[in-house]
Amino acid sequence: MTLYSDIWRLPGPSRFIQEAARLARAGQHVLLVVPKRIAENDEYTDALVVTLAAELDDCRRVYPGPSHAGLAGAIGFELSSDFDAYPTTVPDLLISEDFAGRVAVCRSADLDAEHLQELPRFLARLDTESRSVPASQRGTMVFVVSQDLLPADADSPATARLWFWNRIARWDVAALLASRHPPREAGDITEEVRLETIVELVRWDLELALEVASEWAATEPIEAALSKIPKLDGTQLTTRRASGRPQPPEALLAYWNDGIVESWHGEVGYMPAALPQTSDRLERLTWSAQARVLLPWIEVRRVRIEQIVRQKLGPTKFNSAVEALATRYPGSVEDTSIIEVALLARIIAVRFGNTEPRLRSTAISLRDARNKLAHLVPIAAPTLTQMVAESSWLDG
Repeated sequence: MTLYSDIWRLPGPSRFIQEAARLARAGQHVLLVVPKRIAENDEYTDALVVTLAAELDDCRRVYPGPSHAGLAGAIGFELSSDFDAYPTTVPDLLISEDFAGRVAVCRSADLDAEHLQELPRFLARLDTESRSVPASQRGTMVFVVSQDLLPADADSPATARLWFWNRIARWDVAALLASRHPPREAGDITEEVRLETIVELVRWDLELALEVASEWAATEPIEAALSKIPKLDGTQLTTRRASGRPQPPEALLAYWNDGIVESWHGEVGYMPAALPQTSDRLERLTWSAQARVLLPWIEVRRVRIEQIVRQKLGPTKFNSAVEALATRYPGSVEDTSIIEVALLARIIAVRFGNTEPRLRSTAISLRDARNKLAHLVPIAAPTLTQMVAESSWLDG
């Protein structure tokens, strides 16, 4: 499997493919509108067409040759079984014996300059001529195009436009990173933090995410890996809800084409890695990634430490320690059903002193990490490495 084949099999992109196949099977022509950075990537769009063709039962990929004057004739020649008599107009192409009831798929990247210039007019004529012919009596076309090649007309009953917008989610990026950069061993939390940080900074640009993953080690500052990403000098965009919009806003098309703007989990925004990297912004994004991974990880180990301390002290002494050492606030009702890690660290220090150094250092390390994350402060790489090392005995 190639990288791009893997991409189109991810949950979000594969739903894009399946939606296109469903529409084509129903007899609608489909325009798959992808960002220009994807449309101009031969491998990316080739894998898209191959994956789509596999979803359709009677599908033919066409490569319109430059020797034919018109695009209809070039496609008709590709589809025809008689090279001496083939359709040369759109009406004849639609109902030709070799095309009716079938689906033809074509990329704009497979057209020469003359046919590329003709494409918007061809698509408009294809839509117009198809409206009066029952879908069961004509052929169906799927084109992979960039936004600048679309005809002026909007969607119609004969033609659907599917934009590759709001199609990639956090789990798509995480799945691709995990498959291409698997952790050295199961449960490697530092690797999970590294990959989640990349997802948070790069988001929907799958190729860039893999590039950063190849170049950045979790023990190094991430600024170096992000330094070569083009920045939007001073540009800001207030994050806003996409409101189910099926395509990028007109004002942001250029940024979408470059992969800098997308709809990410229902919100339109710039890729964080493309914004000027102020220390506050980078810290907040790094913290967000760490909190998503580390807070559940810390909680699992807090529960394990509580079990150990309860076992060593016994129920009576443990409850007595909680009662004596828990912080009480006037007028508040404390819930002692969950013993938070700071209280556990205090109990260990008071009840065991230096007799349980490993237990004590682990509890302190987890407490300090939890406190940092609770105050929106990211954990430095050396500190994270040390905490993981000190906690490793709990996994035994």
